[in-house]
Amino acid sequence: MDPEAGLGPLTVNGQAITFDTRPVTPPELASFYASAGWHVLPPENFRRALSGTYFSLSARAPGGRLVGYGSIVSDGGIHSWIHNLIVLPEFQGRGLGSRLLAGLIARIRNSDIPYIGLFAAKGRTGFYQKFGFAPRPDDSPGMFLYFQPD
Repeated sequence: MDPEAGLGPLTVNGQAITFDTRPVTPPELASFYASAGWHVLPPENFRRALSGTYFSLSARAPGGRLVGYGSIVSDGGIHSWIHNLIVLPEFQGRGLGSRLLAGLIARIRNSDIPYIGLFAAKGRTGFYQKFGFAPRPDDSPGMFLYFQPD
């Protein structure tokens, strides 16, 4: 099954949103992160990040404007992580994130990789649970270290 199957256009805010697997550019992703209120980092950081991406799926408004983005990193055999799932605030709550997540999950299922992990933003676990993700128990292993740029 093609991960883009069933990802026909979606109308949001009167705009036909399309989905594709074209690679985003480092400057485009840096700008998108800033527009979404995420990390502001130099494009070089995004270039390195994109080089390690296993699969990505973009949602674009007319004219090619990036309004949603999801990506996966993976070892290609056992583990995969949904690394990004970002929708611009003015496009949230209209099914765009659900379509992106469904496409990412379909790609991993079709790759025969048995594990998908993610870190859900605070208050967002319910969204992922609708897709079958389960929170890790409080006593389970796992830690996260984030280096904030100077």
